[in-house]
Amino acid sequence: MKELRNIAIVGRAHPYRGGAALFNEHVRETLAERFAVNLYTFKFLLPKFLYPESTLLDPSKETMRANPAERLIHSFLPWSWRRAARRILESRPDVIAFDWWSPVAAFAYASIAKAAKRRGETTILFMAHTVPSSRGAWLRRALTKLAMKRADCFLALSGKVQNDLAELFADKKTFRSELPVIDFAKLGARRPKDLKKELGFEDRHKIVLFFGHAQREKGLDLLIEAFAELVKDDPDFRLLVVGEPLGFEHEYEALVAKRRLEKYVFKHDEFVPNEEVGEFFAAADLVALPYREATQSGTLNMAYNFNKPVVATDVEGLTEFVEDGKTGVVVEPNDPDAIAEGVRRYYALKRSVDFASHIRRRVSENAFNRLPEVFETIFRETPPTS
Repeated sequence: MKELRNIAIVGRAHPYRGGAALFNEHVRETLAERFAVNLYTFKFLLPKFLYPESTLLDPSKETMRANPAERLIHSFLPWSWRRAARRILESRPDVIAFDWWSPVAAFAYASIAKAAKRRGETTILFMAHTVPSSRGAWLRRALTKLAMKRADCFLALSGKVQNDLAELFADKKTFRSELPVIDFAKLGARRPKDLKKELGFEDRHKIVLFFGHAQREKGLDLLIEAFAELVKDDPDFRLLVVGEPLGFEHEYEALVAKRRLEKYVFKHDEFVPNEEVGEFFAAADLVALPYREATQSGTLNMAYNFNKPVVATDVEGLTEFVEDGKTGVVVEPNDPDAIAEGVRRYYALKRSVDFASHIRRRVSENAFNRLPEVFETIFRETPPTS
C-alpha cells in the first residue's frame, strides 16, 4: 500500500485565466499539505471563433503556481484524450478529480474517465461548479451526463449544485464544499493605489462595485435601474462596473444613457490581472451581486477576501453564503427597487454593524478549509468501481 494518497486534478489552470483556474490551483495547494497531488490542464481549450484565445490566457504577472500544471488535453482531438489518460494514469492516482465548469470539456473528460475505469483502481470524482437543472437546456444536460456517467461521487460547491446533481444522479454520493476565499496578497497583489481619486471620486461618494463578467444572469441591468432610483434621493452614489461585458456592452451603455446616469456610472471594461484586483475592491464600500440566478459566486468570495460586504439577491446558490445584516444585505431578486432599498439599508446599518468582523468569522468557517478531511472521507466511502 502506498504511504501517501495520490490525487490527479484535471481542469483549467495557468496559463488559462479565470475563477476555475484559480480554484484548481488552490485545490492543489490545499490538498498538497496531506497528499501527493498532480494538476493537469488543457493545451487547447476553445477556437477563436467561439472565444478569442487571447482572452482565455491570463495576463497576470502574479499567479498561484507552486509548480506548472502539465498541459495535455486538446478539447477537440480524441488522440490527445488518449495520450492524456495514459499520462495521468502513469502516476496511479487513487482519485481523479475532474473540475466541471462547462460542457466544453465533456468529451475529453468522458474519454479519460473511461480509461481510468478500465484500470479499475481509481475513484472518479467530479468537482461541480454548476450542473444544469431539470429546466436546463437539453444539450447541456446531455453533455453533462455523458461526462459524469462514470463518476463514483461528486463534490458540490453549493447547495443548489448538490440539489441539481441529485436530479441527474440520484444513486451517487455527493460531498459538499464551497469556493475558497483566495488571499490575493498571496498572489503578489500590489498595495492598492488611491483609485477613488484617480477616477474622480470624492470622499463623500458612496461607491458600489459590480465586478466580473456582465452576462444577463448577473443582473447588471437591474443594478443600473436601481441606481436610477438611488441618485434621485442622494446624488453622491456612484457605480463602478469592472470586467468584460462579453458583447452586452451596448445594451448597458444604452440603459445608462436612457436613465441619464453617465455622471454616476464608471466602467473599466477589461480583464483585471490578479495583482490589480485589490485596487478596485479597495475603492468600493459595497459589492453588488444583483444576480437573477447563480450556483455560487467567485465575486462574493473576492469581496470577502477584502472584507467588503455585499448586497445580494435571494437566489439559490448565492445567499446560502451571505448572512443578512452581518456579511451583507439580502434582497428580493429581479427587483431594482429592492436592490436600491438594500443599498440604502447597508449604508444605514454600517453605522452600527461591524461588517468586517462578521466577514472574517465567515471566512474562517468556509467549508473549503476542510477540503483535506473531505478527501479522506472520499477515500473511505467511495472505493473505485469498474
